[in-house]
Amino acid sequence: MLQQVPTRAFHVMAKPSGSDCNLNCDYCFYLEKQSLYREKPVTHMDDDTLEAYVRHYIAASE
Repeated sequence: MLQQVPTRAFHVMAKPSGSDCNLNCDYCFYLEKQSLYREKPVTHMDDDTLEAYVRHYIAASE
């Protein structure tokens, strides 16, 4: 018989903000900074970094 391990619900929202964002919020202070970056900035979080962030976030909340 398999023993069930209790789980806790969690919620994570990872939204790195920067001038490359496409949400166009009125209050955004990054929009005016876009000209400070290279012509084609590499500002997106890769999947490995996101996974590490979520794992660390969950571990820190236990």
